[in-house]
Amino acid sequence: MSTHADHEEILRNALQLVSQDPTNDAGWEAAESSARALQRPDEVIERYREALERTDSPGIASKLGERALAFLEEWSGDTAARVVVLDAVLRADASDQWAFERLTMLYTVDERWDDLLSLYDRTLAATPEGDIARRRALLLEASNVAREFAAQPERAAGYLEALFALDPTEPQTARALERLYERQGRHRDLIGLWSTRLAHLDPAAARAQRARIAALYLDALHDPAGALQTATAMLDAGGDRADAWAVLERLGSSDDSTVSRQSLAMLRTQYDQAGRVDDVLRVLHRVLEVSSHDDDSPTLRELSDRLRGLGREAEAMPHLARLLALSPRSDEALDELTAAAGRTGRHGVLVDALIESARSLGAAGGEGSLERRLALLVRAAEVRATVLGDAPGAVALYREVLDAPGAPAVGRARERSPPRGAARGLRRPQRQARRHGTPRGPRRLHRRAGRDLGARGRAGAVHRRP
Repeated sequence: MSTHADHEEILRNALQLVSQDPTNDAGWEAAESSARALQRPDEVIERYREALERTDSPGIASKLGERALAFLEEWSGDTAARVVVLDAVLRADASDQWAFERLTMLYTVDERWDDLLSLYDRTLAATPEGDIARRRALLLEASNVAREFAAQPERAAGYLEALFALDPTEPQTARALERLYERQGRHRDLIGLWSTRLAHLDPAAARAQRARIAALYLDALHDPAGALQTATAMLDAGGDRADAWAVLERLGSSDDSTVSRQSLAMLRTQYDQAGRVDDVLRVLHRVLEVSSHDDDSPTLRELSDRLRGLGREAEAMPHLARLLALSPRSDEALDELTAAAGRTGRHGVLVDALIESARSLGAAGGEGSLERRLALLVRAAEVRATVLGDAPGAVALYREVLDAPGAPAVGRARERSPPRGAARGLRRPQRQARRHGTPRGPRRLHRRAGRDLGARGRAGAVHRRP
């Protein structure tokens, strides 16, 4: 029977042997046996730890780890010591499934969530990209731990993103990631997720998904340009266009003037192609509302032409009036407005447009501006006096013509040649005034303007037909 001294010597020799050759199973068995007899496990445990730290062989580390853990558990339930052993095994071979499972169990029991997630990270880093099944299992476990136990949603999202990248068609992962993004307010990441999923959805579901993306751009990110890009993609994808139209309608009211104009232009084209006449007219009105008013002429022209083509000339009158105000030298614009006033009876619109156009010429200046301005005012006065029966209004306009500084003939008939046709143009309203019973005051102004403007009866432009 071995004595205490015998066991001391056996233990000493065995420890020296395994230090030199950690694969010597007989040496480890002798060391463990003597340690049990002496009730001195610590020296053997320390030698296991040293051997594990020195080895870089996965096979040796795994075998040593199993022996060390079994010996440890004979003596103590100390979790820390077992963690050291298992961690050493995994550092030598991160793919060791036995050590990984034992260590995850220890961390879970002790609720050491950060350590557990770090273990998952190391194991994932060591797992080949081609081992899809293993990576999927690890990522799923890690995401559950991060979400359900560690309260680390950002970290959970990272695991789910990697899991989603492995299989974008998997709906459960997509929904879990979507919920995380929504709770964290990660709107751009959510858009990225939805955009990736588009290729895997049927056409109807893809349209609905794009509509959600556009709404997120508008309501959460306040990014109208992103919403416009999405609406364009919706139209390009084909199919039902109602969702895309709804997005464009919202964008038409955007504070971003560029986006607003582009959206309305797209809507106008879409509605025109669909034969939605009233919607086209409504959109054209909105274009005028958001424009800088320097480039309204094409829109005004289209709007007035469409309305007249529909037999709605009275509605076209304000747009024709605006066209004249933008181009007060245009004979075509004046002729169109005059003819429309005659057909609709909206002579007040004509008068207001003539006056506004004259005022704009006065502000702009330039060669011929005075003559054209006076001609427009005279025309407005004629309509007021002879058609609208507005004698005071006509008087005011005639006085403005007669008192205009720099008028070519007014008040200086004998010094300058009057414009051709000016007197004739003013005598015509005199005759009309007599027929219509215009009061004597306006008649006298007619006569005076005619006398002053026609003193020499030669060429000019104050009242040639604009």
